[in-house]
Amino acid sequence: MSIPAGVIVLPEKNIGVREMILVMTYAVVVFSILVQGSSIVPLINKAKEYERKRKTTV
Repeated sequence: MSIPAGVIVLPEKNIGVREMILVMTYAVVVFSILVQGSSIVPLINKAKEYERKRKTTV
């Protein structure tokens, strides 16, 4: 990676910039997957309901 490996953010815990950015990136990805995964079922149900209503009115 092009992130500097020697820069320390938290010296008392020996945590560098690279590790901090990697952890934040993984957290964002996992959060996105969980939120999208939990919202897809209601979205599908709404789409099915919309299609049923559309078929009955036409």
